[in-house]
Amino acid sequence: MGFGNFKCIDCGIDTSDLNEYYGLNGDVWAEAGYEIDVMACVGCVEIRLQRDLKPEDFMNCYINDRRNRTNPNRSMRLSSRMGLI
Repeated sequence: MGFGNFKCIDCGIDTSDLNEYYGLNGDVWAEAGYEIDVMACVGCVEIRLQRDLKPEDFMNCYINDRRNRTNPNRSMRLSSRMGLI
């Protein structure tokens, strides 16, 4: 079960149900054409960017930190893009 408003702005899926909540660098988010304060699943971001996300696309912040215990069950897709697996 998801929490808050974690629905992907593009496809409507709850990103917390997918375990895909993360922070991207502002330039990558802007390149994808997103407004601030919206959520997007990894797949929709990649469709907009027309490429896979890579570790350097992710901002250095708590939600992305591998030691962050509030996000220990990242999706395989997100973990692989972050370079964690």
